[in-house]
Amino acid sequence: MDQYPSQGKRIIWIDQARGIALLGILLANMLLFQYGMWGNLSVKTLETYDYWAYELIRIFVIDSFMPLFAFLFSYGIVLMKDRFDQKGLGAYRLVFVRRFLILIGLGLLHCFFVWDGDILRIYGMIGIGLVFLFINRKPKTILIWAIILFVTHIFVIYGLRLAAPDQLVESHRQTAQMMQNGSYWENVSYRINGAALFHLDDSLPSWASLGLSILLLVVVIIPVFVLSPFLFGMYVAKKRWLHEPQHHIQRIRKVFFVSLVLSIPLKALPIFWDTPFIFILSDGVGPLALTFCYISGIILLMETRRGQQVLKPFGIVGKLSLTNYLFQSIIMTTIFYGYGLGLYGKLGVWVGIGLAVLFFLCQIVASFWWTKRFQMGPFEWLWRLGTYLKVPAIMKKSNLSKF
Repeated sequence: MDQYPSQGKRIIWIDQARGIALLGILLANMLLFQYGMWGNLSVKTLETYDYWAYELIRIFVIDSFMPLFAFLFSYGIVLMKDRFDQKGLGAYRLVFVRRFLILIGLGLLHCFFVWDGDILRIYGMIGIGLVFLFINRKPKTILIWAIILFVTHIFVIYGLRLAAPDQLVESHRQTAQMMQNGSYWENVSYRINGAALFHLDDSLPSWASLGLSILLLVVVIIPVFVLSPFLFGMYVAKKRWLHEPQHHIQRIRKVFFVSLVLSIPLKALPIFWDTPFIFILSDGVGPLALTFCYISGIILLMETRRGQQVLKPFGIVGKLSLTNYLFQSIIMTTIFYGYGLGLYGKLGVWVGIGLAVLFFLCQIVASFWWTKRFQMGPFEWLWRLGTYLKVPAIMKKSNLSKF
C-alpha cells in the first residue's frame, strides 16, 4: 500500500475557486507592481477614469481574494489530514512540516529574487501553526478563535487608521525609486537588506533586527491580521458543508445573498464618507464578507450547467495554482521594473487591469496545454517531491508512449 495518501477524488469547486482567486490576486497585485508595495495611490494624481478604476478594484478585489485563497489553503489541509486518517497513518505532522518548510523556502527565494510581495512564506508559517495548534480541535473551538482574531483585527486596523505613520511614505518613495531605476541585483540586494519588516531599534545589528521582526511577525502580525480566514476555512472543512455542496444548497444560497448585501455597500462607503469608523466597516468587515460572497457564489454557479462551462477554465488554472502564482510575479516584475521593460508607474490603473486580464487569458491557454500532457505543474511537482520524499510521475500515461 502507498505510504502516503494520494490526492484522491478532487473537489472540483476548490480548483475553480483557486483559479478565480489567482485572477483576483493578480488584479490586486497590479497596483503593487505599478505603484510599489504599499499600492499608495494617495500620493499620485490620477485621471478620473483611473480613479474610478482604482475604486472598482478596491471595492471588488483588494483584501477579498487573499482571504479566499487562505480559506482554500486551510480547507485543503483538512482534506489532506482526512486522507491520512483514512489510511491509518499517524505520522502526518512530519509530512505537513516538510510540505510547509518547502513552501517557506520557495517563498523566501521568491521574495528575495523575484518580488517582495510574496505570500508563500506566510502561508507556510501559518500551515505549520494550523497543523500543531488547530488541526485536531473541535469545529466550535476553531470558530471561536476565528471570531476572536477577526474582532481583534478590526480594532487593530482602527488603531492603525488613527496612527497613519508618516514613515511609510518615505519607505514607499525609496522602494519606488529602486523599482524604477535599480538593476536586477540592486533590487535583490535592496530586498535582502530590508528583510526586517520593523526596525524597532536602529542600534541593533541587522541580524537582531531581522530576528525581532520575524518574532513579531509570527507572534503578533500573522495571528491578528491574516489568521482568521484560515480558521474559517478549517471550520467549514471540518463541518463538511462544502464537500458535497448540493446537500447544503439552501444554506449556501443564504450566505451568498446576506454577504452580497453586506459586503459591496460596506466596501463602497469610503467613496462617500472618510472616517475611522467607516474605515473599520470598509476595510475590516467588508473584505471578509465579500470573500464569503465569492465562495458561495462560485459554488452556486457550479451547480448550473452554464456555470460549469464558465468555471472550467478557472479550474484548469487552479490545478497549477503554485506555478501560475509564481509566473505572475516573474513576468510582471520583468514588465514593470527598471531591469525589464521599465514601465513602472507609466501605464495607469485601467491599462494595468487590461494587462492582467490578458495575461490571465494566456495562463488559461498555457494551463490547458500543460494539463493535457502533464499531471501537475513543475513547482507542484517539486513541492510534492519534497513533501513525500518520493519522485512523483509528472507525465500523463497517454503521453509516455510518445517518448
